Amino acid sequence: SRVGIAIVIGALVLPLLIAWWLLMLYLFGAILVGSERIGIGRALNPRRLWAIARSNSSASLSVALTYFVASLVLALVGLVVGFVVPFGALLINMALPAVFATLVPSLARITVDQPPTPGGSGPIERAT
Repeated sequence: SRVGIAIVIGALVLPLLIAWWLLMLYLFGAILVGSERIGIGRALNPRRLWAIARSNSSASLSVALTYFVASLVLALVGLVVGFVVPFGALLINMALPAVFATLVPSLARITVDQPPTPGGSGPIERAT
């Protein structure tokens, strides 16, 4: 029946969604640091992104684990508060910048090897 097909599809799709979410948690720090240091265009190249995350594996795992735990805690606290106070979860989610602040020490450990700039031999200096 249709319910059985929906259960089978859900059983196939749910593990893929969880795997994608865990991969994005692992790459989160590399995306943030890479986009700031080498630009978003080059940082979103999958090979470059994976290289940044793999070369800084401990920092990437630290960022992923911290963000994972903090997001679960905020979700659970928001759920509990939401039952008592209507839209109370919105108030709890105002703590999200504090979560990002706890990620900063781990993000500072991520290093990015900048590829050579095309047509140039070094950094661009500002003329004064």
